[in-house]
Amino acid sequence: MACLPPRVPGEIVGARRLSGVVGRPLNFTVRRQMNAVPTFDLAVTYDDASLRAAARVLFARLWRWMLPWTAGAMGSLLLVAILLWYFRQSTLIWYLAAFALANACMWAYTRWNIQRRLMKRLSKSAQIRLTAIDFSIASAGESHTFPWARFKSTSTDEHNLYLFLTKTAAFVLPTREVPSEALQFVIAHVGAHATAV
Repeated sequence: MACLPPRVPGEIVGARRLSGVVGRPLNFTVRRQMNAVPTFDLAVTYDDASLRAAARVLFARLWRWMLPWTAGAMGSLLLVAILLWYFRQSTLIWYLAAFALANACMWAYTRWNIQRRLMKRLSKSAQIRLTAIDFSIASAGESHTFPWARFKSTSTDEHNLYLFLTKTAAFVLPTREVPSEALQFVIAHVGAHATAV
């Protein structure tokens, strides 16, 4: 077992400054940049053109999402109708035709109902607040606040900016009264969080 002799005080030294180098103490103070990220407080109103455009866009999204199931159901009905015609069961074909007609009527009602709900909920003005953290919208009787990470994507047309929470559900922001800086702010924040996910 080897024992080392204790060091003399002169041998115990700390870090030495290099000769000829001027030292400066490190400063870890972080200065917060005030107003680095803008906050937008907007008052918007929905006109008939923006509501009709929103109903058209939301219905189209729902239709595309349901199209595989609808096409499968129509294909199955057509196959059954051919088999019934082949086996001389023509009376049952009318039931299938009635079912197909009911399906078309259901889509027409869905389109009308989307527009009716939008006109009922968005017929008045709304207060919108955009911050670096979240999106807030408040109208008569209700208010919603969502962090940017909740939105999946955005879409725009000549009347509105759409912030999609799901494939078919979205908040509608009319672009007529919203400055372009606010629109770019929304698109950038939703895009940044969608890319991160």
